[in-house]
Amino acid sequence: MASSFETTLFPIVQTINEYLSNYVLVILLLGIGIWYTIKTRCVQVRCFKEGWNRVFGNITLNGKKGGDGMSSFQALATAIAAQVGTGIIVGVAGAILTGGPGAVFWMWVISFFGMATIYAEATLAQETRIVEIDGTIKGGPVYYITTAFKGKFGKFLAGFFAVAITLALGFMGCMVQSNSIGATMETAFGIPSWVVGIVLIVICAFIFLGGVQRLASVTEKVVPLMAAVFLFGGLIVLAFGLFLAEDLVDNATGEILAEAADEKGIDDIRVRFLGKKGELVNASDGYARNFLFPKKLAVEANATAMNELKNREASAAHHIAEEKSAAAANAAKINGGEVTIHAKAGSNGKLFGAVTSKEIAAEINSKFGVSIDKKKVSCDDIKSYGSFTAEVKLYNGITAKVTVSVEE
Repeated sequence: MASSFETTLFPIVQTINEYLSNYVLVILLLGIGIWYTIKTRCVQVRCFKEGWNRVFGNITLNGKKGGDGMSSFQALATAIAAQVGTGIIVGVAGAILTGGPGAVFWMWVISFFGMATIYAEATLAQETRIVEIDGTIKGGPVYYITTAFKGKFGKFLAGFFAVAITLALGFMGCMVQSNSIGATMETAFGIPSWVVGIVLIVICAFIFLGGVQRLASVTEKVVPLMAAVFLFGGLIVLAFGLFLAEDLVDNATGEILAEAADEKGIDDIRVRFLGKKGELVNASDGYARNFLFPKKLAVEANATAMNELKNREASAAHHIAEEKSAAAANAAKINGGEVTIHAKAGSNGKLFGAVTSKEIAAEINSKFGVSIDKKKVSCDDIKSYGSFTAEVKLYNGITAKVTVSVEE
């Protein structure tokens, strides 16, 4: 019963998710960000210096507040703590895995325009906040939603947002992040996930029960440390990548930019680390059903597919055997042979131009009837009359040596 329900529900959820992710979310993120960038006259660039000075001008790590509330740095640290965490690490890694290096470029673009959106949200929250008699400050999206949309519709939108954000951050987001932390600690250090959960509860309770001031005091200390760990951790990963896998990180920026708008290139990168074409590999059910199969990048390894794979492997093996046999025959034909190339030289015996591999390959083809790619011919520079030895690579592991006689 449950399996039948899942089978029926999954295509519906997948369709809705693809529609929201591919169209609605992208249009909203970019569209609203571009609109606010234009309306604020590119505030993220125009006011960057002023914002930097205001935020870091009164930086402190002793928990003091600025004026009658948080300092600028405390407010920034609290905002960063709410937006940067395990989701950033897992999210970016997942985006690169499923979207290829080009996903990084689009994250840059959305982040740039998103700064204007964040600025607008913060400004609206300040403009629509209210101060109670006891000095308590209340504000946020619910308040500027009801300010912008009057009547029942505004109340409905505000109520819907309140419920949705409570479910997303209070339950779904927290559960996913707590589970990620617990699973990571258990995998890396062998600490049971339930122990990690209890520790997280104690730490969070200590911070939240202390009110806004304790939250601000903790975040202004933790966020700089977290940023440093992020930065140095990333540099260490890059350093290891450059040292251990130089071929994978060569031209990384070029790949990011080139494949940002290349769907086929993205698909190739997505499966590059899974395996090569024709290989039998293991993939998670979700990744296979949601991406590999719909994109026709892979097929299920059932009896029919396995039989086709065996036939292709047998055909490929036969083709390789034929190529090796032909290469061996050609090697036997030209090995130890001699070709003559006529060239002109000066009075000192030095040729006016060096004998090229192209000329040697042409002579081999003319005399022995064996077509050779000039790139497969290797020899020392021939710049004078005499006899020289050239090596011809006919196949992997199959070579022949030819004497090259240069005469007038």
